[in-house]
Amino acid sequence: VDLQIEIFKRLKDEKLIIAGGPPEGYDYNTKRLCEDLPNIEYVGGISDRKVVKYMQNAKAVIQTCYYEDFGLVPVEALACGTPVIVVDEGGFKETIHSKKLGIRVKKPYVQNFRKVIKKFDIDKFNPKLLRKEAEKYSEERFKKEMKRYIKLAVERHEKKRKKKWKTRR
Repeated sequence: VDLQIEIFKRLKDEKLIIAGGPPEGYDYNTKRLCEDLPNIEYVGGISDRKVVKYMQNAKAVIQTCYYEDFGLVPVEALACGTPVIVVDEGGFKETIHSKKLGIRVKKPYVQNFRKVIKKFDIDKFNPKLLRKEAEKYSEERFKKEMKRYIKLAVERHEKKRKKKWKTRR
C-alpha cells in the first residue's frame, strides 16, 4: 500500500481507492497516510459485494505486492472484467501472462508505474476476454482438474504395482 500511495502522490489527475484492512474497519496507519492526499481514498475493510462494485467500476486494479506467490486480487479483477497493473514479480508472471490481461511493471516501480498509469488506455482491453481468463481459476475447473490428476496418479501407480508383481513371479 505504501508503494501505491507513493506512486499516486504525484498523479494528481488520477484517483486511487485503497480497500482492505481489518474486516469492516480501518488500518489507521494507512488512513493517516492518505489524509492529505485528495486523489487517494482509503475505504478500509469492506464487504465482498463492495469490493466487486469497486473493481467493476475501476479503470484498472493495481497490485504492488512483489512477494505474492499467486495473487488472487488480479484474478478477481479479471473476473470483474477489469484489467490489472501489477509488479513483474512472483505469481503475477503466470496469472497476467499476456498484455491483453494487463500490464506487468518492472523496477524501478514508482517511476515505471507512473509512466504506465499516465499512458493507460482501458479501451485496449476486452472485458469478456478478461472474464474468460478468470474462469481458468474457478473452483469447478480446479475440482475437475484435481480429479483428473488423482485418477491419472492412481492408474500409474496401479500399472507400476502390476509390473512389479509380474517380475516377482
